[in-house]
Amino acid sequence: MGDLRVERRANGAMVLTLDSPAVRNALDLPMIRALAAALDTAAGDPDCRMVMLRGAGEDFCTGRNVNEIKAFGTRSRDQVAEEMAFLRDVMLAVERFPKPLVVAVDGYALGLGMALVGLADIALATERASFGLPEIRLGFAPSLAAVAALRAVDGRLAMPMLLTGERIDAAAAKDLGLVHRVVPAGELAAESDALSERLTALSTDAQIVCKRLVREAAGQDFATSTALAVEVALAGFGKAPGSDGKTAGGSA
Repeated sequence: MGDLRVERRANGAMVLTLDSPAVRNALDLPMIRALAAALDTAAGDPDCRMVMLRGAGEDFCTGRNVNEIKAFGTRSRDQVAEEMAFLRDVMLAVERFPKPLVVAVDGYALGLGMALVGLADIALATERASFGLPEIRLGFAPSLAAVAALRAVDGRLAMPMLLTGERIDAAAAKDLGLVHRVVPAGELAAESDALSERLTALSTDAQIVCKRLVREAAGQDFATSTALAVEVALAGFGKAPGSDGKTAGGSA
């Protein structure tokens, strides 16, 4: 069974570390449940200002634990459907997490591991990072992992990965928009810590507004998007200033 390490820092950051390096941080159901619970706690904790997600050892996450994947063949359709519904709920919880969510990727980020990268607000990766959706090589479509990854990557650009299961390197991931910044392997910890300091120095309430705007305005026409902008600006009007001395809501 994999573990999830939770570290709370003085600046308000919560660092979640997938800690099962013997299996390249593959996700089993207990670890997925622990991740969902930690994000739920972070979302409701006023002292938590952002979450950093990373992997222990040489890899970020290689997706679902292979033993659980193999067990699919022994389960009923209803059992598999129940598990898929649970995984969908977890992916929705990650996508809807209200505060800044950063992933720091070294080594492999495959399947659901790549999905977590696609759902994060900011993704850092080392030059040796590798991304992919290998499920097609096992005979089935990546489904949830693909849909989550496509939050960050254009569907047509992702098609070679989906149809062949081939991996891409960090530079290609950056070109696709999956990763925001590529750093040398020895600098990932320092870069992610520096980003954490920058994020936690700003108003969390304002960052929550930014995330809501991006999420809800996507795909809307300009009139609808601007109406939403006015709504969230007025919702923050008159609130107590954030820690940076700025109002918590939006502004024109």
